[in-house]
Amino acid sequence: KKLLEKGDKPRNIAVLYRNNMDSSHLENELRMRKIDYTVSSGASFFKRKEIEAILCYLRLLQDEEDGDSFDKIFKFRTYPTKFFPNRLYEDIQRYAMDKSISLYQAFTEFNYSDYRHEKSVKTFNSIINKIRMNYTINRNLKQVIEMIINDFQFEEYIEDKYKGLEVDDRKESLDNLLKFVKGHTIESFLEYAYMSMDKPQEVKDKNTIQLMTIHKSKGLEFDTVFVIGVKDGKFPSERGEIVEEARLFYVAVTRAKNNLFINQIGSYNKFIVEYVGEDNGLYKIPQLRV
Repeated sequence: KKLLEKGDKPRNIAVLYRNNMDSSHLENELRMRKIDYTVSSGASFFKRKEIEAILCYLRLLQDEEDGDSFDKIFKFRTYPTKFFPNRLYEDIQRYAMDKSISLYQAFTEFNYSDYRHEKSVKTFNSIINKIRMNYTINRNLKQVIEMIINDFQFEEYIEDKYKGLEVDDRKESLDNLLKFVKGHTIESFLEYAYMSMDKPQEVKDKNTIQLMTIHKSKGLEFDTVFVIGVKDGKFPSERGEIVEEARLFYVAVTRAKNNLFINQIGSYNKFIVEYVGEDNGLYKIPQLRV
């Protein structure tokens, strides 16, 4: 914000991070300060698969007639509908059209030949009703989202679908979502989230701050670069080869033409000690201020 007030052009400022997950708090802060930004490849926090699914559950709680939200929930295939075959869903869709009712109503009314499917529908409906009642009584959105994550077994879904570091990243995204909801109702939060999902597209060709992973920044240069989330265990990653992590750090810091800001988390970091100190390389580059 100080750089912009001084007259720097937003397009000449980039914020780089090790993983997409690291952008979530940054996006929130930029929106609060009304600073336009573009996320490279449109990978906005709210467009992540598990986050968008939770938004669809909120939409369904708000309006059972919302066919698009139910369609996305069903295709997400978390508990208890994970084993529903596609052909059965097609039958439910036809039933909804024939009866001129919503997809969710058709889902609950359909005559299932397999008792396991019927049991899953009753479980799904019971969870939705329980969460809706909880929100009606307590008006606590954070608690509602926690119930969605737990009752529809999002963490188990992530463990089934992904491997390695991506499991941790996607679970962390669930935790990060809860930090966005303070002071929101379902209605205001959905408005906030979908506005955020549209923003990178809206400002795509404008003069905006550039947010991207370090991998995406290869070959690019900016007057000012912020490298965020430098923390032992995360960057360098405890699961990555240290040589490869060091190469990635080199890519990040060499994107800056004039000014480089490095966000170190904690009091010690291997990269900061080895590469940033006054006796080391970065301070010896004449045109670069670190």
